[in-house]
Amino acid sequence: MYRYLLLTLGFFPGIKAAQPQEIKHGIVHTADVDLSYEIYGLPSPASPLIVIHGGPGIPHDYFLLTNAWSTLAQRRQIVFYDQRGVGASKLLRADASQDMDAQASDLDALRAGLGFSKFTPVGHSWGGVVAMGYASRHPEHVKNIILVDSGSPSISDTPVLFSKVFPDLSDKDNKQMNVGEAEFGPLFRYLSMLFYDPEHRDTFIASMKGAHLSTEVNEAAGAATKRLDLTGVLSKFSFPALVIHGRFDMNVALLSSWKIYKTIPHAQFSVFEKSGHMPFYEEPSKFVQVLNQFLFEHEQEDQTER
Repeated sequence: MYRYLLLTLGFFPGIKAAQPQEIKHGIVHTADVDLSYEIYGLPSPASPLIVIHGGPGIPHDYFLLTNAWSTLAQRRQIVFYDQRGVGASKLLRADASQDMDAQASDLDALRAGLGFSKFTPVGHSWGGVVAMGYASRHPEHVKNIILVDSGSPSISDTPVLFSKVFPDLSDKDNKQMNVGEAEFGPLFRYLSMLFYDPEHRDTFIASMKGAHLSTEVNEAAGAATKRLDLTGVLSKFSFPALVIHGRFDMNVALLSSWKIYKTIPHAQFSVFEKSGHMPFYEEPSKFVQVLNQFLFEHEQEDQTER
C-alpha cells in the first residue's frame, strides 16, 4: 500500500489554522482534470508561491495544520492546489496519466490560469519531485525553487530509514497494537514515524480523524514515475534554489536533500535540527524566517539589477 509513498497524510475535515484576510477558491479546467486551488493573501510585487503537496494520493490540507503559510501570505500570495484525482481536483478522464509530464502540465495550467508569468514552486516530499520535474520542463516560468524534505530526483534512490530506526513500527508482521492504531489502522504507524518531537506527533495524529489516501492515485503515480530520474537536469537550473530538510526525517533521509543541494548551482541549504519530515509543522517560526530571508534576498537582487 505504501510502496511509493513519500508522504501519506490525507484530508483533515474541520481543521482550521490561522488564516490571512483574503482567501480565494477556484478551479482551473484542463482536458484531464478540474484543478482545485485556494489562494491566501493579496497580490503583491513579491513572487507568488505555489505549494506542491506530498503523496502521491493526498490533498493539500495537511499544510493548514500550521500557521506558517498564513504568516508567509502576509507578504505574498500563497497558492495551494490538489493534484489530479486527489481531494477536490476531480479527474474528467478515468484513464488520465499520472506521469511527470501530466503533473507538470497541471502545474503550468494552474500558473497560466492564475496569470503568473513567473512563480516560486515550493515542493514538499513527493511534491519536491514534482517541483523539480516542472522546473526542468518550464524553467522560463520559475522565479525560484524551494524544496522541503524532497524525495530524490531519482525516486527509486530515495533513502528511507524507517526499518533501521523504527523496526518495531515498520515491521508489517508485528501484530502488537499501538495506541491509536485501532482507529487509524496502518496509517497510524506511518505517521508516528514522521516526527522529531513526540508532542508534535501526538498533536498531529489527534487531528487525523477522517484521514484519507487515494491508493489508486498513489499506485498509478508511483508506477508512472518509477523510472523517473531528474538528476541530470539539476545542474542546469539557473534560478535561485533553497533546499530545506529536517535533521531527523526518517521518511526521506537528509542525504537526499544534501545531494540535491550539491548538484543545483549556487543553491542554499538549511537543516532544521528539531524536525522530522515536516519542518513547517515542527519549527514554523524558523521555517517562515528562512523562507522570507531567501525570498527577500533575491527580490532585493532583482531590484538592484533593474
